[in-house]
Amino acid sequence: MVLNGHTTTTINGNYSITQLQSGGTLSASVSGYISGYLQVNPPSGATLITLSPIYLVAQTVVTPNKPLITQISLKNPGVFFTGVACPNQIQFSINWNGSTPGSVSVYQNNTLVQNIIGSGPTFTCNLDVGNFPPSFNPSVNQIRIQAVTATGTMSDVASYPVSVISAPFALETLLGYASILGNTDAQFKWGFQFPETPLSKTVSLPVLGDFGIELGLKGSLDYTASSGAMKIKLGSGEPTDPDHHKRNSSRVFFGDHEIDWVVSAEQDLLASPVLGLQFQDFTGALALSGKIQIGKFGVADLLGPWTGSLISKIPLGEKLINDVSISVYAKPECEGSFIGEWNSGLKFKQFQL
Repeated sequence: MVLNGHTTTTINGNYSITQLQSGGTLSASVSGYISGYLQVNPPSGATLITLSPIYLVAQTVVTPNKPLITQISLKNPGVFFTGVACPNQIQFSINWNGSTPGSVSVYQNNTLVQNIIGSGPTFTCNLDVGNFPPSFNPSVNQIRIQAVTATGTMSDVASYPVSVISAPFALETLLGYASILGNTDAQFKWGFQFPETPLSKTVSLPVLGDFGIELGLKGSLDYTASSGAMKIKLGSGEPTDPDHHKRNSSRVFFGDHEIDWVVSAEQDLLASPVLGLQFQDFTGALALSGKIQIGKFGVADLLGPWTGSLISKIPLGEKLINDVSISVYAKPECEGSFIGEWNSGLKFKQFQL
């Protein structure tokens, strides 16, 4: 095992490799076997990385001078959705087996993606796995690779299966707006707030006071391709997700009365290459609070006419009696939550109020 010329082998067959920070091509060689190669690109600051296996093929089963594809892996493996763009990268290694290097062709099923000219021994090719058609058969969609020497000798075709399924049109549309994050795991993240600032409308009426409403809607979608786990959130009010901007709850007010509410719902799904998209538990929550004016009292109402008459004789006392009032409010609150599942229909597993 050699990386940039540095390696140390212990007596039990373990390898300690230095100079990992710069990365490079890792080569594995054993007498009697075709050497294998793997490109190593450690993230900045990484102290431990896990690499794909390197499988070595015995020279006795390889045709002389015939190139051999020794390594093939997808940078971000997982379950993907047809029609939803997901740039990815296929990584592979070629041992030219003593022949003059030529070129390597990469296909998505039978469609040529790229023809690469070079000696390698490690190669990469960028492609969009969302271009595959949907299928529950893992062997249908494959990335196929074939090497050709300068003299025209072809390698056997190496294939890498890719799991791609279909999604409901609405979900496919949401995934199309998602941002794709992650270096070793394709993560789709998408969030919205509508409108960007809460809808606010106030109407002032004589005597009755102000009437108005403030309303906003937020949502998010998170999907990790490697595990197939997906979570969809939708609701109004103040989100708990730190990825979204903070906002006040929705409310309606009339005069000195006010009602605030927060509504939220979450749906968990699981993408399977064999079973497709499965709906799992969903949860919801509702919180209501109000501010209702019970009464409004003046100083004279509270202290009585005799005390009010006395205060009015004090400088500015009459103004105090006329201008100052005390309002009394009730603030009712109510919260509820539920957990349900889609099992031959809608079924609630838990409800709290």
